[in-house]
Amino acid sequence: LYIGSTPVAAQLWFIAERTAYIYKLAYRPEFKHLSVGTNLTWEMIRHCSSERQTHTLNILNGDEPYKQALFTRQQPVYELQLHKNRLHTLARAFN
Repeated sequence: LYIGSTPVAAQLWFIAERTAYIYKLAYRPEFKHLSVGTNLTWEMIRHCSSERQTHTLNILNGDEPYKQALFTRQQPVYELQLHKNRLHTLARAFN
């Protein structure tokens, strides 16, 4: 995102199997008062959904405050279950 010829915000997204993954966000602190990062995120969401490229948005890991402000629902990406009697068998399977 530019203001005039000055780059003020940038984002790196990946799209796979109709899911958009937000990997990296950056903005120039002196433009924080203009919410340049948030505005760029909304434009990216709008673009991905209007082009029907995606139906899911994944903000990957981390608990930064902006994620809590923008999104109200969390969905686990993976689940790990440990069972006392199966741990040894499971460990052997990976060797």
